Amino acid sequence: MKMKSILKLFVIFLSLILPLHAKVSKVLWSIKTGKEIDGSPCIWDGKVYFGSKDSFFYCVDAISGKIIWKTETGTWVDSSPCIWDGKVYFGSRDSYLYCLDAATGEIIWKFQTADDINSSPCIWDGKVYFGSYDKNIYCLDAISGDFVWSIKADHFIYSSPCVWDGKVYFGSYDKNIYCLDAISGNTFWKLKTGDKIASSPCIWDGKVYFGSDDGKLYCIDAGTPGMKGVSFPSISGMDTMIEK
Repeated sequence: MKMKSILKLFVIFLSLILPLHAKVSKVLWSIKTGKEIDGSPCIWDGKVYFGSKDSFFYCVDAISGKIIWKTETGTWVDSSPCIWDGKVYFGSRDSYLYCLDAATGEIIWKFQTADDINSSPCIWDGKVYFGSYDKNIYCLDAISGDFVWSIKADHFIYSSPCVWDGKVYFGSYDKNIYCLDAISGNTFWKLKTGDKIASSPCIWDGKVYFGSDDGKLYCIDAGTPGMKGVSFPSISGMDTMIEK
């Protein structure tokens, strides 16, 4: 077959296949909030939950994009939500952790810390865990919002905690990754990296993975603070993964 014929067939192939791929990335819907959206959404029961810097927290129909409800907080919501037992939990820069009814948006309770909350909450065994710019990691009763314990780091906590095997893992701007007892808050160990930690840890196969502003991704044995580091670009984020 001549080269011109081959090229012609290739052009025909592209003209057929490219529109198919273009349809995959079609925008199905979008909604406009008052300001930027930095947190990640959470989907539950056919609804999308997320916060915005316009000070509102939203619940949207996942199929149509129609706003079902929105609840006003004191200021920006950068924290990504977590849903448990029909309730949605998230932090705000007004220093409160909120617990809302996921169906109605009604505030069930809110707990005040001493500074902004960018950290996203994590639920384990009926407790909610989160960090604050006031340097504390908190544990609250997820149903009542009652204080259980808090432990103070040496700098503020942007990282979102992860719970595995009865232990809480989180990073701090003091450059340390921490491992605490999820029930008592007692510190099992902490391990220092080369720079602040904004990245949120995740757990897999008994190992903790997280990034640091020293440009490395770390892998730590979840039980003991042995460490391996590999070079990657700096990592920052608010999401978390829970493995039980």
